[in-house]
Amino acid sequence: MPSSEKLIRLIQVLSQLSRSDGASVATLAENLGVTKRTIYRDLQLLAEAGIPLGPDPVNKSHRLSSTGALRTFSFTLDEASALYHCLEGLCNSEQPLRTLLRQAQSKIFDAVDPALQEEFRSRPQSVDIRLISRLVSCDPKIYRPIHDAILHRQRLQLNYYAKSRNEKRERDFDPYIISYRGYAWYVIGFCHLEQQMKILRLDRISDIRQREESFEIPADFSLETFFAGSWNIEQGPLTHVKLKVSPEKAHHFRAESYHSSQKLEELPDGSLLFSVTVQGTKEISRFILGFGPGIEVVAPLGLRKQIRDQAKLIAEANR
Repeated sequence: MPSSEKLIRLIQVLSQLSRSDGASVATLAENLGVTKRTIYRDLQLLAEAGIPLGPDPVNKSHRLSSTGALRTFSFTLDEASALYHCLEGLCNSEQPLRTLLRQAQSKIFDAVDPALQEEFRSRPQSVDIRLISRLVSCDPKIYRPIHDAILHRQRLQLNYYAKSRNEKRERDFDPYIISYRGYAWYVIGFCHLEQQMKILRLDRISDIRQREESFEIPADFSLETFFAGSWNIEQGPLTHVKLKVSPEKAHHFRAESYHSSQKLEELPDGSLLFSVTVQGTKEISRFILGFGPGIEVVAPLGLRKQIRDQAKLIAEANR
């Protein structure tokens, strides 16, 4: 998960824990669309950061202790600057959370010790974070009803343009969670038209309206499990990919972690065997082509042919 998404979720967890009756782990998981295990990890992170949390045995919930109300937060200049610049990176493009994040930036400034606020305001910029470089625009008029439908477990009726088929179709859709991945916003949920889980890109959705029917998210649904194996967002059969990387390109693979399943094997000639297991091959094929010469697909043979055919088309277009 991108650090920006985790930061936003931790802020949401703190907000819900600041209420007088706090919130249970189950409630936090449901409201934020994550697993209970993720919430337990978040609570551990907050505790390690020195935020006083207290269990409420009567209500079976967690809450900020009486000494840890949000209004008593105080950031050092470096802490405030780090948070501020991270949020600035999210705010430098048009996206549906921009207004809320600008409000959060203001609250970060207010949480700085008043004696240090002027120094914080006059500090020269030392960091520039661009977390979103080419974000696909997302209409708030699409984002908001989907977000509300997730919170209220309300089925949606919408039109969706499928680029691969070049067609727009109406469908009933149960939205489980909104996810930002790569450079676009997506909603993951159950599509009644296709009777399966689907990922819909928000900028391809139109004519959205709420249905009267409600739905429940399956207890075993997990975003981490759903995307397990995806290079980015692609869904498909798990495919074992092996690439032989030339000595000239091998340093890129030694220095980077491209996928959670990747394995590296050093070969006698200085080249590298890169192994990974991914869902589908479209996204990883674009990754391979981006390196140009020096990457050989050892397996599977279908991907090897796919890369060869795409390379031929690129060569023909640039004769």
